[in-house]
Amino acid sequence: MQKKSAYLVIGIFILLVIVAFLFTPSMPNLSTEDTLALYREDAQYSNLNIRYPLNETLFPPEIIPPTFRWEDADSKSDTWLISIKFQDTQGSMNFTTREKTWSPDMQDWETIKKQSLQKQALVTILGINSSSRQKIHTRRHEVI
Repeated sequence: MQKKSAYLVIGIFILLVIVAFLFTPSMPNLSTEDTLALYREDAQYSNLNIRYPLNETLFPPEIIPPTFRWEDADSKSDTWLISIKFQDTQGSMNFTTREKTWSPDMQDWETIKKQSLQKQALVTILGINSSSRQKIHTRRHEVI
């Protein structure tokens, strides 16, 4: 009798896991291109606060990749797009994170340092919600 009860409990547990999996909405993958297409430079967004690096921070050439940190008071934001735009080229580098911190890998950091050696780069952080991809909630610009 105990064996049947154990099988019943295991069966119910497996059924609950399957039901939870089937009815839990999956998080859509955010496309960087789609997010940037929604972004308008002149639009009004709530502000987020970049804690580090500070505006116009100069990094020594030998420094390891810094960790960007910010505070986003908009509770709807659960994903952030970091865009680094270089003045001397039309290019930019874009990254997404689910944390309120981000650090470039060594290869990306070398590119960022090289591209911003003579001219400053503009860092823009956009706060978005992964389930309502049609809206950018927060924004902040900094120059490095």
